[in-house]
Amino acid sequence: MQGEGTLGQQVVALVDRPREAFALIARRPGKGWFVPVLTLVVGTAVLMAVSAPYAAAAAQEALDRQMASLGAEQAELIRAQAGRFATPLVVGLTGWISSVVSTAVGILLAAGILYFLALVSGGEGEFGPTLGAALWAWMPFGLRTFVQAAVVAVQRGLIVNQGLSYLVSVGDPLKDARNVAYVLLSQVDLFSLWHLVLVYAASQALFRFGRNKAALVTVLYAAINLLFRAGTVVIQTMLVPMP
Repeated sequence: MQGEGTLGQQVVALVDRPREAFALIARRPGKGWFVPVLTLVVGTAVLMAVSAPYAAAAAQEALDRQMASLGAEQAELIRAQAGRFATPLVVGLTGWISSVVSTAVGILLAAGILYFLALVSGGEGEFGPTLGAALWAWMPFGLRTFVQAAVVAVQRGLIVNQGLSYLVSVGDPLKDARNVAYVLLSQVDLFSLWHLVLVYAASQALFRFGRNKAALVTVLYAAINLLFRAGTVVIQTMLVPMP
């Protein structure tokens, strides 16, 4: 990549020359930030819009199963109140808001983890460029939402098992959500691997790490993320027992 390059070249370089892309991002961390932001926000909106009718139907089915053990009058009252929140509009909007918020928190946490690992590993760098790099490293997840939206539209139904989670799925969404192995395997796909490649490239470009140290930082980064997700599942299982 010659000179400063264009924003388009920077985006393309994330695929075939990620280290050069992040070297460019490190020199001008504030430029083009809207590209990954728009990719994530719009991609999530498209996915929620396509998935909302099926998600609302699934929520209504779950509500009906819960109401089966109640009396007819009580069940009808609860169904009328809860049914207001099981419409495609409400389900899609709340899903989009929660996804955007969780993505923002995830990017901040990722930047914090990378910056901490850089400091303890003797690397150079500042938090601002690290945050910018973390935002760009999230691009694969933004693109994944468009692919998932296409899959939902084609199969006319929700994606049941993400990533490799189907390997340990028992077919019960509630039980699967409380299974640590299921949750961790749901994170394993080509987009997550691409994300780790970008983290590796960012470690080299931002912190001036060699290949071995950048690989170590990437492995530690992935391990911390997986431990965090596993811990979330364990805490949820402890606080919310199975019905």
